[in-house]
Amino acid sequence: MATQRRQQAVGSARSTVDHDEIRTWVEEHGGHPAMVKRTRGGGGILRIDFPGYSGAKSLEPISWDEFFERFEETNLAFLYQDKTGSGRPSRFNKLVGRETIEIGRARKKAAPRRRAKAGTRSELRQSTRAGTRKAGGSRTKRATNAPGRKKAAKRGTAVGSRRSR
Repeated sequence: MATQRRQQAVGSARSTVDHDEIRTWVEEHGGHPAMVKRTRGGGGILRIDFPGYSGAKSLEPISWDEFFERFEETNLAFLYQDKTGSGRPSRFNKLVGRETIEIGRARKKAAPRRRAKAGTRSELRQSTRAGTRKAGGSRTKRATNAPGRKKAAKRGTAVGSRRSR
């Protein structure tokens, strides 16, 4: 089943909390579990290290048991990609909080949007900044048929301003 789920991931990221699936993916891609050296005493930040890349000086190899113990303590999930959209092999991976993803899909949960109540300051500010608005929220031009606007437009002066003579 783990192999089947990884095959579906071509061109898109997937997520899992399954230890065997994580270990298999990492080892198939030439990586191993690691921890950021300077964070070791304070709980440690987990990483997947791929030899030959930038982690040689900053990462310390750790055992899979230590990795998964910390993985569970911090309630993480593993986000990964097998192949890029163009079909090339990918090493993309990321450790993320479980609450931010749906397991099996790498789709982040969207925070609910707050809408301004009718008549709030922000709504009034928006409507005065952009001219008047229709009920549906689309912008309209300011009314040009107000008394004096057409004449002022022809003269090149604004309504209410004095024309210099």
